[in-house]
Amino acid sequence: MEYLVWVGPRDADWKYDASFSDTICYYSKNNIMPERKANIYGNIFNRFVEDRMKHILEKHPNAKFMFYNQKIAYFIDKSLRKYTVCVNEKILLDLLDDKVYMRYWAGNYVPVLPSLLTDSKSLSFEQLHEKLDQGNEFIVQRNHSSGGFGTFYLNSQNRMLQDLKGNYNELFIVSPYVKNNIPINITAIIMKEDLIIFPPSLQIISLVENQLIYQGSDFFATQYFPDELRKKIFRYSLNLLKRIQKLGYLGIIGIDFIVSGGQVYFQEINPRYQASSFLINAALTDHRLTNLSMLNIAAFSHNTDYSVKEKKLKSATVFIKKYIFKIISTYTICGI
Repeated sequence: MEYLVWVGPRDADWKYDASFSDTICYYSKNNIMPERKANIYGNIFNRFVEDRMKHILEKHPNAKFMFYNQKIAYFIDKSLRKYTVCVNEKILLDLLDDKVYMRYWAGNYVPVLPSLLTDSKSLSFEQLHEKLDQGNEFIVQRNHSSGGFGTFYLNSQNRMLQDLKGNYNELFIVSPYVKNNIPINITAIIMKEDLIIFPPSLQIISLVENQLIYQGSDFFATQYFPDELRKKIFRYSLNLLKRIQKLGYLGIIGIDFIVSGGQVYFQEINPRYQASSFLINAALTDHRLTNLSMLNIAAFSHNTDYSVKEKKLKSATVFIKKYIFKIISTYTICGI
């Protein structure tokens, strides 16, 4: 692939990947603007991508475009889609991205927290206490959200109930808030026949205006998890990934869990690159292993000649140990 172009929100996402001849990034030193939105997905970002793609195609008519988030490929001009690579069917992406469907589906195979599906106007503490019967603190999620935007912390003191009932008209999925939980992310590559599961990362989450916002990842800390806990995370991930593989999904994907008291609970599927993917690329590049973009392409081309195998990646310390990174803010970092 002679002229491969990366399309994503941040420069940081492709920093350690030399596969790309060009990039289209909103938060970039090449996209100087007096003001940028914090949560960019929508028409502004879609038109930005379209304009840059057309500009690149004028000079490089054979260019191909790989997306951080595959779903963006379905929101740009249809005439541009033939230039995209590593994009699954939209119906499958929508299914995996649906927090409600995935929570109930995954509950057939791995532990999930008790949850309630309710409309915003009917949300009340009486309803939550009756249906969930666990404490006075809850997590309320919009069905489609990322990076913590749309994930709310609710208790009887913070007035979020009034805000959610007054400002939203949609279905929420509500779960009990688990104190002192450890949020975990798994990145994997799904091939037609194979699976590559990378070491788990601890997600750094901050409470910002009653939303749980992603702030960074730490691959180093998870090496201190008890062996049984790491095996459980791997086992649950493998179970879900095999079933997603049977649905026909290919390429890069992420799974979020939370850990509490030695138990592991499924949270959601992210059918895209992860904000921590560039850290994995740093380690792969340093060890002269196939990077994520080439593994992604191999998944769609059914090419099994790649230099990373699942058995090499079971230990969280083998190749990622020396990389201790923290992303300051996944939505404001740029020019890195």
